[in-house]
Amino acid sequence: MRASEHFLTSAEDSDGNVWVVRADDNDTACHVADLFRLSDHVRVTIIAPDDPLDLD
Repeated sequence: MRASEHFLTSAEDSDGNVWVVRADDNDTACHVADLFRLSDHVRVTIIAPDDPLDLD
């Protein structure tokens, strides 16, 4: 199962808050990830449209 037709960038901060941003392409997803990293988010993940979802 595909996650989306879009790239998804998620970020989690040290308080456990999570944000998810949808992007149309990899360059935009990477730019969003860089912005999250600049704001000291603990974990940043990019999910590409071709990445399978692990639902277990």
